[in-house]
Amino acid sequence: MTIGDWMESPQGGKVVGYAFGLGASIVIIGALFKIQHWPGASVMLTAGMGTEAVLFAITAFGNPHKTYHWEAVFSQLNEDDHLPVEEEMSTSVGGGHGSGGGNSIDNIPSISDEDVKKLSIGISKLTETASQLSELSTLTSATSSLVKNMSAASDSVASFNVSQEQINSSSATLVNSYKNISNDLSTVQQSTEGFILKMDDINKNLSAINSIYELQLKTVGDQNESIKSVNIGLDKIKSSVSSSVNDVESFKEQASKLSQHVSSLNSVYGSMLNALSV
Repeated sequence: MTIGDWMESPQGGKVVGYAFGLGASIVIIGALFKIQHWPGASVMLTAGMGTEAVLFAITAFGNPHKTYHWEAVFSQLNEDDHLPVEEEMSTSVGGGHGSGGGNSIDNIPSISDEDVKKLSIGISKLTETASQLSELSTLTSATSSLVKNMSAASDSVASFNVSQEQINSSSATLVNSYKNISNDLSTVQQSTEGFILKMDDINKNLSAINSIYELQLKTVGDQNESIKSVNIGLDKIKSSVSSSVNDVESFKEQASKLSQHVSSLNSVYGSMLNALSV
């Protein structure tokens, strides 16, 4: 039994259906993991896409669908304008029971209306199956487009996450800078408070120095008054000394005169004594 025969068997078809369903689920889950950036996203997406690729490769070994030439049985299929299938079948069946119809269905010994309806239902189901197979190929291309779009979206989300991380790091740096500035401002505030305290101490010292300076000014003023008084006394002493000098000079003159008078008297007395001694 070939792979194609096994796939056409009921068990094989069931297994292939399960495999396609589970593979598509894994692809969608992997894409979801990739979009959300969950751990293991790359592994899940690779596993899903690998599973889908293997399943598509297996379908290449399937047997081609048989082509039935229904126009050989229903000549109405060769006509351009024909009735719906059920009406054509009923017409064909009715013509078959007549004589000289000329259709190939007359060669069939007997076909009942129920068999014709079953055949019509079978053809309808076959048509639906072909449509589903066509939709499956469309779904496959849509799935590929979806995977590409999800990959593009994943790349965009990754770029967005990188930008977000850069913004977060910049925000963290800015917050740290604000913290450092706040700490520096606190230090400056403390330094300013210390400076203000020192300025208060300096103001107190200046006030004390001003008080001492005022006392010194008062003392200097008192000393100036005392010096003025001393100068006045010195002036008085100077004037007294000057008058004393004048008195001394007059006394000196008087003493000189007295000395002259005494000398004259001595000469007179000497003459008198000489005269008496003679």
